[in-house]
Amino acid sequence: MLPPLYARVLAARPDSVPADIRRQLCLYTKQNTRRNDAALAEVRAFVRACATSGVRVLPLRLPALVAGLYRDPALRQYEPYDLLVRGREITRAAEVLRACGFLPVYPLTPRQDTALRRSRGSAYHHPALGVRLQLHDRVTAAYFPVRLDPSDLWRRRRVLPGAGSLEVPSAEDLLLLTCIHGAFHLWGQLAWVSDLAWQLECEQALDWDALLGRARAAHAERLLLLGLALADQLLESPLPPAVQRRIAHDAEVGALTSAVRARLLEPAGGRTGERLRFRLRVRERLGDRLRYGVGFPLTPTVEDWKALALPDLLFPVYTALRPLRLAASRATATVARRAPFMTTPAVPPSPSRARQRGAADTLYDLGCGDGRIVVTAAQRYGVRAVGVDLDPARIAESRARGRAAGVEHLVTFIQGDALAVDLRAASVVTLWMLQTLNLHLRPKLRAELRPGARIVSHSFDMGDWTPARTRLVPHGGDATIAYL
Repeated sequence: MLPPLYARVLAARPDSVPADIRRQLCLYTKQNTRRNDAALAEVRAFVRACATSGVRVLPLRLPALVAGLYRDPALRQYEPYDLLVRGREITRAAEVLRACGFLPVYPLTPRQDTALRRSRGSAYHHPALGVRLQLHDRVTAAYFPVRLDPSDLWRRRRVLPGAGSLEVPSAEDLLLLTCIHGAFHLWGQLAWVSDLAWQLECEQALDWDALLGRARAAHAERLLLLGLALADQLLESPLPPAVQRRIAHDAEVGALTSAVRARLLEPAGGRTGERLRFRLRVRERLGDRLRYGVGFPLTPTVEDWKALALPDLLFPVYTALRPLRLAASRATATVARRAPFMTTPAVPPSPSRARQRGAADTLYDLGCGDGRIVVTAAQRYGVRAVGVDLDPARIAESRARGRAAGVEHLVTFIQGDALAVDLRAASVVTLWMLQTLNLHLRPKLRAELRPGARIVSHSFDMGDWTPARTRLVPHGGDATIAYL
């Protein structure tokens, strides 16, 4: 929500924000604008290249919003752009993308690539621009079907005014697609609710009868009503009385809305069991629930292929192994209270500069992941550094990183629980965990850290411990906050 926040602040009371925060927001907004401009330029170039090759492309949800309704590309944080291609043309479209400089996001075997395209679509990125495009020949994942015929999307398409003659879905289809996307991903980002609010504000001529009729025909009425309820409750988007009555009539929509609001500020996606329950509840019809309940645990994904490398000859084995992998991930005792592994976009400000102690510092990184903070601290500042992580694969990766950087004499990696490791030797603690875990750590940090020790927390603060400093750290099309 940083881009619209910055725009509102500039329009209202720019002097109410400290100058350093304004500069950081300005830098982030400029980077976000460049990223979206580059992505839209690549979408237009790809559409033109496909047209030359006889392939038709329909940009879906986000390209239509950024190019049209948002009007200013700075107002929407960058995400991968979804593009719809007719089923028989998707292989040719992938060839055009490669000719435009795009590469597959995942290193897959031919059999894996075909399976991913059929179940979810194909993802490609431009290494020089950092732009990511995703090709689809269907509206949703195969195991989460809605009966929204892609040919109808093509038939009802429109040209967006002022968007460089870009063809996009009709206003009603775009709103329904936004709701389907949000429900599939558990409405894990407030930006998706904001997308709905923008559409409801800008699309003054919505045909509500047609929209509700299409949702019912697609077996997606509850998906639609859930999104509209969130836009109404969170961002006060006006809804017609008839729609409000339909929302009130479906008790499951109310329960799902409360569930989304309760977890909105947690990382998007949810655990496997949570995703399964949510997606089952959001479908009205028993047949759709059965298709998802059977299809999800039996459809291999990139995570399955990463967990075990098999030759294409043994590809059917993945279908048998997937339920076992899902069960094993749920059975891990500590999964429910641990933060997911994600790479840190930027190393926080130098711990040695904070008090000019240099190599006298000892840094502990709790939840060190692949060890990049630990190794970088040792390389740049000569500090002794210790990384702690539960995942043995991450620890092995960290140790390999330390050897490759030549800092084995300065770094130590411990496979274990951050709540159990002894922190008395630490003068600096870095962590990127959920706030609930930060609060669990507070008594330990208070008891074991000596006076003058510093804590740098990424993304999540420490509750009512007021930070001495905060810093907004831009990273490509994203941004994060570091708390000291």
